[in-house]
Amino acid sequence: MKSYARLVPAMLLVVGCASSGAELGGPFVSGGGDAGQAQGGADAVVVTVHGDGGSGATGDASVAPRDAGVLSRDAGATPMDAGVTPPSDAHGKPDVASAVDAGDPYNTPVMCSSGTMWTLGNTKSAEMNPGQPCDTCHFLGGSASGYEFDVAGTVYATAHEPNNCNGATGASVVVTDSSNAVHTLAVNAAGNFYNFDYLGVGAIPTPYTVKVVANGKERAMLTPLTTGDCNSCHTEQGAQNAPGRVMMP
Repeated sequence: MKSYARLVPAMLLVVGCASSGAELGGPFVSGGGDAGQAQGGADAVVVTVHGDGGSGATGDASVAPRDAGVLSRDAGATPMDAGVTPPSDAHGKPDVASAVDAGDPYNTPVMCSSGTMWTLGNTKSAEMNPGQPCDTCHFLGGSASGYEFDVAGTVYATAHEPNNCNGATGASVVVTDSSNAVHTLAVNAAGNFYNFDYLGVGAIPTPYTVKVVANGKERAMLTPLTTGDCNSCHTEQGAQNAPGRVMMP
């Protein structure tokens, strides 16, 4: 996701993998306006962002596993059936509401909920390559050197969306750093969010916590993170114990 329109630090948008979601280890808890209150039952553990120890700062695609003691999803949940065709509305667009299992938001079919794909390749656009790991290119010395991100990823409406499917709009990613300063990262038309680290000067101090906020609701990671290449863990099927994509609340 090369962005050549530099953002001011105040517009920090992630949680990258968050591993790192995509950063990021630990579960997301969804709820209403009260971020600190987890829902009970199957909804108590919603999503993880990255595993701690990822190396987005160096561009290394490998991400160290997160704390094995943190659950990523309800172990009793039925896996989603990748062979299921998502329902569509009268216009042929995926019907997100019907596809989501209310008991387990990660028990959904593979689907592109936006109904549109990025097809322009590696252009110099903030909307490029949604769903792909940002720090593959956006690191010092990488192909997008000069536009390094310390936190970056894509927000989706459902859990198992393919690479280059445009993500969800109408959300923001809120990162609270180690000094309790709050950084709000905008989510653009492709669902992408990112924070320029400006060779470390603009990096968000770690460890930090992350949540996705939209429509008066939020989905928050409970475990502090130290690296933010979210899409490296929050893949279509999930990696490093992430259950799938970074999702809307």
